[in-house]
Amino acid sequence: MKKHISQFANKLHCQYCDAVISVTIWPLNGDRVPFYYESEPSEYSIKLTCESCGKDTFIVWETYPGSLEMLDIHDDEECSSSLNSDPQLYIAVKYMVQQAIDSGITDYDELIRQAEQAYATQFDMEELRSLFRSAWIELNQ
Repeated sequence: MKKHISQFANKLHCQYCDAVISVTIWPLNGDRVPFYYESEPSEYSIKLTCESCGKDTFIVWETYPGSLEMLDIHDDEECSSSLNSDPQLYIAVKYMVQQAIDSGITDYDELIRQAEQAYATQFDMEELRSLFRSAWIELNQ
């Protein structure tokens, strides 16, 4: 399985305090489509929240940069702890669940089968299932 990587996603900077920000989601073609920082979201954007100063900024693409994907930025020992503590990862999972629902998936077990096929080598599946379940419940209320 090809892993999704980005040369920029772990080198973003807060526009207020210049702290380095890393994200766990990135558009599939996000490195190949020009992007810039903005104070407001757009049709194609991701939100960055700085852990140092707490302020939000957005990475914005003017044209469609591809679907949001979870990045392969964790080594195996970091995976378990990052799943529970990373709100960006939950946002990515929630986005993927919404895409699945929009594409017609109505069965939670089918969603989990697809997630296991796609991410079993990158993440601890027990914890990832928990995130998918939370997102599934939230989006199906």
